[in-house]
Amino acid sequence: MISLKKYIEVRWQIFLIILIGITIYANGIPNDFVNDDVAQITENATVQSFHNIPQFFFDNIFYNDGNLQLGPAYYKPLMFTSFSVIYSLFGANAIPFHIFQLMVFIANTFLLFLFLKKYFRQSTAFVLSLIFLVHPINSEVALYISDLQDVLFFFFGITALLILQTYKSKKSLLFSALLIFLSLLSKETGLLFLLISLLYVFFYKRNYFLSFFLLQVLFFILYIVLRIHAIGIMMPHLNSTPIETFTFKQRLITMPALFLFYLRQLFIPITLSVSYLWVISQIDLLHFFIPLLIDILFLITLSAGIILFKKSYTSRKKQIANDTYFKSYCFFAVWLLLGLVFHLQIFTLDKTAADRWLYFPIVGLLGIMGVLYEYVSSSILSKKLFSIIPILLRSRLVPSRHLTGKKNKNANILTRKTIKLILIIFIISLLSARSFARTFDFRNDLTLSLHDIQVSDDYELEEELCYDYFKLGRYDLVKLHAERSIHLFHFVVNYTDLGVADVFMHDYKDGRKAYLEALNYGSYDSTYNDLSALDLYYGNPNSNIATIKYVYIKKFPHSALLWLNLARLEYVNGDKKDAKIAVKKAYALSPNDPAFEYFYERILENKAIPGVRK
Repeated sequence: MISLKKYIEVRWQIFLIILIGITIYANGIPNDFVNDDVAQITENATVQSFHNIPQFFFDNIFYNDGNLQLGPAYYKPLMFTSFSVIYSLFGANAIPFHIFQLMVFIANTFLLFLFLKKYFRQSTAFVLSLIFLVHPINSEVALYISDLQDVLFFFFGITALLILQTYKSKKSLLFSALLIFLSLLSKETGLLFLLISLLYVFFYKRNYFLSFFLLQVLFFILYIVLRIHAIGIMMPHLNSTPIETFTFKQRLITMPALFLFYLRQLFIPITLSVSYLWVISQIDLLHFFIPLLIDILFLITLSAGIILFKKSYTSRKKQIANDTYFKSYCFFAVWLLLGLVFHLQIFTLDKTAADRWLYFPIVGLLGIMGVLYEYVSSSILSKKLFSIIPILLRSRLVPSRHLTGKKNKNANILTRKTIKLILIIFIISLLSARSFARTFDFRNDLTLSLHDIQVSDDYELEEELCYDYFKLGRYDLVKLHAERSIHLFHFVVNYTDLGVADVFMHDYKDGRKAYLEALNYGSYDSTYNDLSALDLYYGNPNSNIATIKYVYIKKFPHSALLWLNLARLEYVNGDKKDAKIAVKKAYALSPNDPAFEYFYERILENKAIPGVRK
């Protein structure tokens, strides 16, 4: 039974976790919707009503007339359920989204603290949890609304492990398996918690392993069935990023640099971005062999720890109860490697790398650090090393003859603790300062893109700048960043952005050329909509009418804007009968839009309409 003193300590440590979390990240609460938040929330009518919640579990809500807006495998029903509930209650206000996400993010930290407390001394678990809380690599997960999927999958996963750790009944196995199922429904990375929970049961509760394994298999099959029903088995491959165009053999060339990138972000988290799309396309010394050598050295070092603890267990079996160090080290080493390998492009992901993908593996690294710290700090060598500094300090301040016996020993202990405390505060402060600075980057879309483009040479970030400058009416800058984006990677969106810039700058010829080039890289209804709008002003009217009717609308028959532009073009060019048919179709598809209602009434009443060249 937990003592009153320890109970009070736990409460204070949880209070400090909450206080530090709010102090660092509360500055991000007033931030606006940024980046993918627009597609997922503010421009996604499906999530804006809680009546659509069942659809999140059984359909892909990002298909629109064959136009895939986010990705071929975007199945995260619990995230969209959360979005829907918050939007239904508070509307298009980013603050409630940020508050909810920060609450779950902080909750994950003290759940992790409770989990680590079973492995380490309470003080060690507390420090490791604080590092997890303030580490800059996790700041995106706290600040970026679209990363709600990460805090949710981690919340359910770490809760499942905590239940496995705390309870021994078969009901706890069922409840844990259910929570991991919810983790999968939050994000497919929940699979990592499924695997690590099986490893935990195998290591620490082997008598329950078969029962727990069968439960996990049943829930995983249910998840696969739901997922296939929603998005199918064979999903279209968008090739929307450079890494997606690579074969597995080509991706192998990128893997050593990618593994080293993850290690750098974990140990030196200075440069941060929401997206990394770089690739290594050829084998050379700097980008392949040197990263490969460093990766191998890291893995050898990691393996040396396993050998160290295995030997310690063999030779000091009585001193190491239940081979704690060995099992703990192996458990967290597998945790780290599972998280890294899962994001190593063995199967193609939609980006080369992302900081948020380290939210799971960082726990493995922290666990390894905790095991090593407690093992080393309890050794005689550690005590001797830490005693050097107190001796040096006392030799300068106090004559050694005045510190003898018990007082000398107590002074050594006190100084060692002071040194450790100073080091911990220094590290936590550095990490906290970087995370706090990151809160300003997420202030709005433009600020985020301008910052991250300095870190990551990324065509998608250039696209974001196109979107931001278009809202500001800076079409010259839209064109500039569209051309930069195209230089980095050819894709339908950046060519469409270039077409938009040209059209708004009245360069219709180059605008059409850019739109047509866009169609070589993807089929989006927005591109066809823009082309049909351009047809109102540029080109041969009869040819344009035929193109909209027999090409564009054949491709996207439920696009209200295509039908409206067809009606406007037919009406101005004398074909009023067909124009009335087309405008009725457009109005039926979008009856609540005032613009559609306006043209519907004008055309049916044979009145003049603006904005079309005869």
